[in-house]
Amino acid sequence: MKINYKALILIYVLLILTMSIHANLSKEFTATEQSFADGNKDAFADALATLKAKSDAEKAFLLYYTAKLDQKTSIAIETLSQLISQYPSTEYGQRGMLDRAVIHILDREIDQAQALLRRITSPKLGERIYWQAVCSFHAGDWANTIANAENYIRLEASGAHIEDCYYLVAEAYLNQNKAHSAIVTLNKLKTLKDLPKDVQYFYYKLGYAHERNRSIKDAVSQYKEGYLLDKYSQLAYSIEDRLFEMRATHGNSVDLAFLYPYVDLSIADMVVSNGQTVAQISTNTQINPPDQTVEQSLFVSGKPEGEYLIQAGRFTTKNNAENLAKRIRNLDVQAVYYESELNSQKSWVVVCGPYSTQQDAIFAHAKLREHEIDCFITRN
Repeated sequence: MKINYKALILIYVLLILTMSIHANLSKEFTATEQSFADGNKDAFADALATLKAKSDAEKAFLLYYTAKLDQKTSIAIETLSQLISQYPSTEYGQRGMLDRAVIHILDREIDQAQALLRRITSPKLGERIYWQAVCSFHAGDWANTIANAENYIRLEASGAHIEDCYYLVAEAYLNQNKAHSAIVTLNKLKTLKDLPKDVQYFYYKLGYAHERNRSIKDAVSQYKEGYLLDKYSQLAYSIEDRLFEMRATHGNSVDLAFLYPYVDLSIADMVVSNGQTVAQISTNTQINPPDQTVEQSLFVSGKPEGEYLIQAGRFTTKNNAENLAKRIRNLDVQAVYYESELNSQKSWVVVCGPYSTQQDAIFAHAKLREHEIDCFITRN
């Protein structure tokens, strides 16, 4: 019988690699680590205090998990620094380098993070490739951002940062003014099982990529998909901001009707003096001013009281709300904006009115629509 020695050698090497993480750890150490993996933190902490290290691997183990348990970041950093200095070639020394690099990234210390990531040689720490992509992104190195993120996607198919890597690649392409490549990347993400996890964010990014690609219809379509998932999220307000900016640039080609579905106020047909019913309202008709007799400042402390209001916009940035209110006032329609907070998310809402009669609100609404301002009538 012919023996395939190459195959046997390969199997042997794979076995060695899978056992290497615990090769120099006693049973007490491996059992303690399992309690950490199972989430039994109290039991793990008690067991960790009783362990006696005999090898460099076990000493590195103790330093690594001591840092993990420490609630004070400054002390944890000192412990990680000691671990990296004394046992850099051990498995836990390598893990310590990764953890310390991540802390550097969170502190925007990109050069220090990159230096540590380059020292990691363990094939088990594929996560380092993702963090290298993050470092490249923060450094404005778009080519290496794409290279590292795509390398992570290829090597860590079930990794925890797969979705993030697709976004990194897309953002890098956008920063290179390659919007079409960003769209292709995001569409690949959409084909993966159980991804994207944050669907609203996905549609927001895909809409923005189409916007940058000047695919106006596709951009509105993707923004709409994201907006309708949760109309009151902070991201929905960001989508509104993008849509209003597109409307200001591209005019009527940007259909925003879905933002403000009309509420049926049971508006009766109006009859002119000759007895004929009219379906359209002429904005030349005199509009009675809102109930306030004194000109208000643009910003008010809360939603105005009164029977009828016209909501013209909701924004995540105060300046956008102020600009719209000014624009409406230039049409001789009274407008204000106020700060609103829903589910801890802050926004600024532009309204016109209040109006004492439904007919006055209808005429004002028609005038705003004539000037391409999307809005809807509300009744308090």
